[in-house]
Amino acid sequence: MAGDRLFTFLTDRRQSGGKFLALMTEGPKGHRIPNHVHFKHTETFFCLNGSVSMTAGEELVSLHPGDFLHVPAGTPHTFQLTGNNTRFIQFHAPGLNEPFFRYMCDPCGDHTFLQPPPPFRFDRVLQHLAELDVKFLD
Repeated sequence: MAGDRLFTFLTDRRQSGGKFLALMTEGPKGHRIPNHVHFKHTETFFCLNGSVSMTAGEELVSLHPGDFLHVPAGTPHTFQLTGNNTRFIQFHAPGLNEPFFRYMCDPCGDHTFLQPPPPFRFDRVLQHLAELDVKFLD
C-alpha cells in the first residue's frame, strides 16, 4: 500500500531477467501523482476498471477499460485515478524501477483499503533518489 493505492507485483525484475516489471495499481478516486520523468525506461498503462486521467508530455488522455497509453523514456507524465475502484496494469521496460515501489509502499496482507489512508512514503523514495530512474518535475 502507498497512501490509498494498492500496488501488486505481477512480475518483478527477477522473474523477467530484468527485462520488465508488471504491476497492478488499484484505488479509489484520488489526487494526481507528482509529474515526473524516467530517462532509462518506458511505461505502458493498461486500464482494466474505472478511469484514469493521464498527462504524457503535452497530451491529456482519459483511460477507460481496454485503453492503454505508452509513455516513452524522457516523457514527463502524471496520472490521477478519476473513477472509484480503478484498476490498471503498469508495464515498465526494462524493470529497473522496482525499488521505487518497494521504497514507497508498505506491505499489505489483504486487499482492503485503509480508511483514512496512510500518507505516501515519498520520504523513503527521496532518500534513495540517486539510485532510481525518476526525476520529479513539480
